[in-house]
Amino acid sequence: MLLSSLSGMKVICVKNAEYLGILSGVVLDAETYVTKYIFTDTNMFVPFDDLIFGKDVLFSAHMGESAYAGTSLKISLGANLYSEKGKYLGKTDDLCFNSKRKYVLCENKKIAVNRIIAASGDYAILSAHGKKDRIYLTATEVQAIPAPQSASSSDNPVETVNVAAEVQPENDAAVNVNPDDIGDYAYLIGKRTTKEVSDIGRSFVVMAGTLITDRLIQNAKKAGKLSEIASKSGE
Repeated sequence: MLLSSLSGMKVICVKNAEYLGILSGVVLDAETYVTKYIFTDTNMFVPFDDLIFGKDVLFSAHMGESAYAGTSLKISLGANLYSEKGKYLGKTDDLCFNSKRKYVLCENKKIAVNRIIAASGDYAILSAHGKKDRIYLTATEVQAIPAPQSASSSDNPVETVNVAAEVQPENDAAVNVNPDDIGDYAYLIGKRTTKEVSDIGRSFVVMAGTLITDRLIQNAKKAGKLSEIASKSGE
């Protein structure tokens, strides 16, 4: 299945006829490359297995979530592709994602998805060889990845794109929680996040204003982001 065949389709929840947005891309498991979610232009994540495929619309039995957890790859059409050395490779023209042979199409070349180290939706980093030879970059190493040059600016120096490093609370001691005891986080349920919380590869993303639930707390614990959720929550 090609992403281009679904991109731009409306996503609607069949439970309450709520409009969830327009499909923008998919989220793959980083280890198995199985399709876990689709995501929309309204930042809603819908489990792929829950989808009902119509002619020009996608129906979901799921209400959608504003966050997802686990080590995942968020891929959309038009995403900028880079090598792990910082070389710009082109844009994602298409993605074959729900078949035995999965690949990204870039400038008429098929790139196996197991070469993807990290993908945030707008950017993807590729390994030279594949999953077994991945070199994981540190926050410092991804601070200045070159931005793509247009044909009209080929004589100008290449600009850089600042990629945000993982944000940690200024003072973890000020947050009176125990990462090993989920019960200490019960007071967060019902509050909302005041700022976005994500890991460096954006495999875990919680948007500002997200309602905190027990499920979100468990997902944040798995991602190692509980203390940051606690420090960025309000009434």
